[in-house]
Order: sequence, then structure tokens, then C-alpha cells
Amino acid sequence: MTARLVLHPMTGDEARRLVAGEPPHGDGLVPSARGRGYASEALRALLVCARVHGVTCVRGDADHENIASHHVMTAAGMRPVGEDERVTYFEIAWTGGHGHGRPGGRPAGP
Repeated sequence: MTARLVLHPMTGDEARRLVAGEPPHGDGLVPSARGRGYASEALRALLVCARVHGVTCVRGDADHENIASHHVMTAAGMRPVGEDERVTYFEIAWTGGHGHGRPGGRPAGP
């Protein structure tokens, strides 16, 4: 298991964030495949795999106007945790041992 997963070519800004310690994640679908739940299914599977392999926190971000990606992340159990001038940040965290079910259960925090 790797600490970083790159699913698309990086822009200069993404490379700078990677060097700053922010792991990238990206997704995209051809227009004819959009709206069919494929991105949600892929993210849920990625989160299950991460949790099974001991990852305790996954973070993501999406441009403010990319409402479809916001929906994909929240539907998979991720929650908005902040924003800057360009993107909204999402996160899911788990406490306890390795999970084997759907992500979204037992989020960490107060």
C-alpha cells in the first residue's frame, strides 16, 4: 500500500501541493459515463481498501464549482472540513482496528 495515489497527470499546482506533503487524488469520467454512480462506487472501494490496510484518515478536495465531486465524496462518507479560495476539503477518519465494512462508520473526532 502506498501513502500517495496519483490517478491523473499533475498540474504544477498539484505538484507543489504534493511536495508540501499533501497527497493527491483525482478522478474523472468521460461524459457518457457520468451520473451513473461509477465515481461513487470507485471511491467507496478505495476507502474500504484503505481502511482494511490500516489507513486511518483519507482526505480529498474538489473545486468549489465541482458539485458532482462534492456529492461523490459526501455520499462515500467524507465530510467537508475546510476550504480555501479554490477548493473545498473533505475528510473521513476511522478509530479502532482495521475495518472490513463500508466506509463512513465510526468517524474519528470529538
